[in-house]
Amino acid sequence: MPQTLHEIARTVFPQSLEGLSDVLTKAEVWSMEKQIDASVLLNYRLAPDMFPLSKQVQTATDHARNTLTRLSGGQAPIFADDAPSFDTLRHRIARTVAFVQEFPAEKLADADSRVIRIGAAGREREMDAATYLLRFAVPNFYFHISMAYGILRHTGAPIGKRDFLGPFT
Repeated sequence: MPQTLHEIARTVFPQSLEGLSDVLTKAEVWSMEKQIDASVLLNYRLAPDMFPLSKQVQTATDHARNTLTRLSGGQAPIFADDAPSFDTLRHRIARTVAFVQEFPAEKLADADSRVIRIGAAGREREMDAATYLLRFAVPNFYFHISMAYGILRHTGAPIGKRDFLGPFT
């Protein structure tokens, strides 16, 4: 059965973000048990040219909000990149999940006819809404979710594949 762009976004983003929030909680508890300063984990990165954990989470939430508003032709609310802590990141995730879940389907009613223009990799790109969602936005979102998970897994946090998948509804 074909799904609307709205249904796809409302399914993909909240599940993965809620899983990420749970992963952050497990990592925080683990870091306290191991007496690892939270800032070490929040600033950890897998490679020198990659974002640290906190920025991976911030970027994933940005992708979720920006995707829906780009598809609607609107502007996404801007969330401040607060001083990173596990609490501020979970709060940001919760606000993003609420935004996605409350985003009205009617705002995407004509999304199929919309041309999405984005600047990426130093150039302007144009694509139809479905291509944007399925071939650009969702893969980028999953990239940042995966990097956040990978960073925490690499540091030794006790998380596994089931944690990455998030809650099934």
